[in-house]
Amino acid sequence: MQPIVRDQLPLVLIVALYLCAGAVFGALLGIDVVAGLDPVSLIQAAGWCFLVVGIVAGSYALVFLFERVLRRARDARVGSANADAVERVTWADFRQRYLPLSRALGLFIVLFVLVPFMSTFIGFKGAIPVVQPFAWDPTFMGLDRVLHFGRHPWQLLHPVLGFPWVTVAVDLLYYLWFPVLGLTLVWQGWTDRRELGAQFFVSYAAVWILLGTVLATAFSSAGPCYYGKVTGLPDPFAPLMEYLQEVNGARPLFAIAVQTFLWEGYAGVTAHPIEGIAAMPSVHVAVPVLFAVLGWRTHRWLGIAYTGYAAIVLIGSVHLGWHYAIDGYVAAATVPLIWKASGFAVRHYYRRTGPTSSL
Repeated sequence: MQPIVRDQLPLVLIVALYLCAGAVFGALLGIDVVAGLDPVSLIQAAGWCFLVVGIVAGSYALVFLFERVLRRARDARVGSANADAVERVTWADFRQRYLPLSRALGLFIVLFVLVPFMSTFIGFKGAIPVVQPFAWDPTFMGLDRVLHFGRHPWQLLHPVLGFPWVTVAVDLLYYLWFPVLGLTLVWQGWTDRRELGAQFFVSYAAVWILLGTVLATAFSSAGPCYYGKVTGLPDPFAPLMEYLQEVNGARPLFAIAVQTFLWEGYAGVTAHPIEGIAAMPSVHVAVPVLFAVLGWRTHRWLGIAYTGYAAIVLIGSVHLGWHYAIDGYVAAATVPLIWKASGFAVRHYYRRTGPTSSL
């Protein structure tokens, strides 16, 4: 089996099965779960993927050319007779190590298949209240109080985080999630540690499917910011949301804007596609935890950085009213199990398909 086929096949198969499940599920319920997969959208996605691959390859080339200029200046100073030969060997080595067609094609495949994957995830998420109306919020609110000695976690955080400038900072850091996600996906799509990359993408897909679709449907809940709206019960999160609205009045918060957007979609107030509401477990926490696991397998400083960011996201998910603390605890506890299971499956897969770089 060709390396490029072998490395990307597990993710491609998982995505294909997920799309098939979405089509069957949607047909049974009369819901368009796999919306957004029309030819025009896929062609546009392919164009964006080509652009990203070009930017990555171009960035590597620019770094190398800059290094080459510095080397030529150094060789000119010392009068090296072999400067041209060194440059030719280095350029060939650079093309072989950093710009092979297999890496560019691998990154393109990964990014491209994740487009229909995420579109189907959004379809599944939007269908959650149809399959299982929000019913678990009082349970998770009560569990949070038990686990935090009779206090709501947001109340424990508020003396430290309940200042407008701190809240604004937490809000910004929380939504750095998207560029961090993009950079990590590009890094792993381009990496030459192919088996580790395959384990990462299998784990990544499993997080969205198992946590974001299966468990999110089974334990359908809306989260603290919508607690009063979906339960009709006295709202213990009303003071937190009032505080966030006050901060939002002075400096708009991403959290308030997105919470409003999602609720309007859920309630049918606006015509935009439903992106879905789900709290338990928190995929927003699970993904940085997965990055942290990957980071510790790569470099110590990456493990520290990703772990710190995962902690910020967990705290921010509570302070910004998105999640019950237990949503993040369940996600953080589940991700290492998914990583272990994915590693076992990927190692078995590579043993059957041929040798490659080690984990």
